[in-house]
Amino acid sequence: MKHRIRVSAVTLALLAGVSQAQALELDGISVSRDIPCKGEDVSITGNGNQFRLSGECGQVEVHGSEQVIVLVDAKGVEITGIANQVQAERIDQLDVSGGGHRVEASLRGEPERAAPVAVYGADNILTLGFDGPANVDISGSGHQLEWHGDEPQITTSGSDHQIERR
Repeated sequence: MKHRIRVSAVTLALLAGVSQAQALELDGISVSRDIPCKGEDVSITGNGNQFRLSGECGQVEVHGSEQVIVLVDAKGVEITGIANQVQAERIDQLDVSGGGHRVEASLRGEPERAAPVAVYGADNILTLGFDGPANVDISGSGHQLEWHGDEPQITTSGSDHQIERR
């Protein structure tokens, strides 16, 4: 009898793992789509795609080149590759690496947790609004940051950065 109880507990644990949501994976070349997030994480790869993500998203990852992504709300956005464009109305954190990206976003921080922003690589252009505390770390070369809203804590390393309050 004890053996059957253990098997049932293991089976339930496995079923619980299977029922967890997988990331929504979007891939292609020159694809254009509107996609509801429904709270899911989203992984975008490829070249030259245009995706509009509606609703609340989990973590959004943008990899590849020349992607154009518009989203309303996400827990976080990670951008890698070359020359991607991302516009986000509300996000909790931002991580940008690679080069030539253009990012417009509003970040929300909480008194107990500043919104983290990390920018690495070269020649990324960011226009950011801050609602609440934020920590911005800029490394590499030639990044441009134009910001408005609450003043973030900004640290820099590297060279040729332009940082301006709007």
